[in-house]
Amino acid sequence: MYLAPESLAETTAASAVAVRLEVAILLPDDSLNPTRYVLAEPDGSLRLVHVDEVETDDGPVRRHMRPCTGDDPACAAGPEEEAA
Repeated sequence: MYLAPESLAETTAASAVAVRLEVAILLPDDSLNPTRYVLAEPDGSLRLVHVDEVETDDGPVRRHMRPCTGDDPACAAGPEEEAA
């Protein structure tokens, strides 16, 4: 768990942590779409992805990650696309 400095975007901070730890980090995006996340990859790149979430006794499990291409029905336009 980390707290991004106020002067730094959360995705930028997550990207830096992903690079430093050499792991992928999944964080929620700013859309209202509950299946869409931002993936910060170990190479520093950021991309939108969709995941399926299943509730278990141990909490939510996220799996079946796939790129957000706009072709998937889960890729409904978020507030930032609707404003354009």
